[in-house]
Amino acid sequence: MALVTLTSSLYAETLESHNDKSWVVAFFCAQWCRACREFRPKLEKMTASYPQVAFLWVDVEDNSDMLGDLDINKFPTLLIQQGDIVAFYSCIHPDTKLIERILQSTMEESPDALKLQAQSTDERRSWQREFNLMTMLGAYKIPDTKKRWQGS
Repeated sequence: MALVTLTSSLYAETLESHNDKSWVVAFFCAQWCRACREFRPKLEKMTASYPQVAFLWVDVEDNSDMLGDLDINKFPTLLIQQGDIVAFYSCIHPDTKLIERILQSTMEESPDALKLQAQSTDERRSWQREFNLMTMLGAYKIPDTKKRWQGS
């Protein structure tokens, strides 16, 4: 699947297309990050090999309202999530071969194994609470920007 830039207009579609078995790979970045900008074209090529995965490019500054209290200060940061389970979360060297190895090994795990791993350490338990992208998007409400005029 193509790499999609997450925006407030696409978040509902992202949520609707996600289910317990679907995979989401999100790259948290910032426009000012040169490594991120240089990495994106390579990543776009890699995503074509994984039509069953939703790949999201998430600019943390452009989407700060959507991401709530999420505080990312190292870029790029990679999140791999299946359903409601955050299977991987870390700042990562922008190398598509490395990302493919992580993604392939994660996707080879059974759902039961992913659930066990998600609870296996304090760090992984914190991923479930703090970095679950679908939970963040589900809590997001588009601000009402329409002006309301009251007549007299």
